[in-house]
Amino acid sequence: MKVTENRARKAAKDWMDAHTKSNLKAAEMEAELAPVRAKYETEIKALDAKKNEAAEIIEAFVNDERESLLAGGKKSTNFHGLKVGFKKSPARLALTENPANWGTVLNRAAELIPQYTHSTLALDKSGIIKDAQEIGEGTLSEIGIKVEQKEAFFVKL
Repeated sequence: MKVTENRARKAAKDWMDAHTKSNLKAAEMEAELAPVRAKYETEIKALDAKKNEAAEIIEAFVNDERESLLAGGKKSTNFHGLKVGFKKSPARLALTENPANWGTVLNRAAELIPQYTHSTLALDKSGIIKDAQEIGEGTLSEIGIKVEQKEAFFVKL
């Protein structure tokens, strides 16, 4: 599409005007909403605190009565209009106090349970990008890669 400079200049002015008006409308909207938020904020915080306090009491009761309320391996139950229970987070490995760090764990695992360890060969992409000129286009082409950098248009005020 061929555009004249006058048309592009008008488009730039239109963009700035729309941007300014949009920001003003957003500020107006926030100003109008602020009193409504302030009106309800204290009450909502108090209600949330009340819910948290009640949840602690319910959790303590359900924990004490776990065998009867969650009999038969149930994870949850209905309790006076609420669904309550316990859910497990996804399993994850955690360090015990004995090993100092994951490196120590890896070394011990390689000795004791090597079938659960693996090494990975990976391409150092950021290193190749950084050293692309030094490596050379020929070598990069030989291994089947090239460094490319796309350009994207933007408009800012």
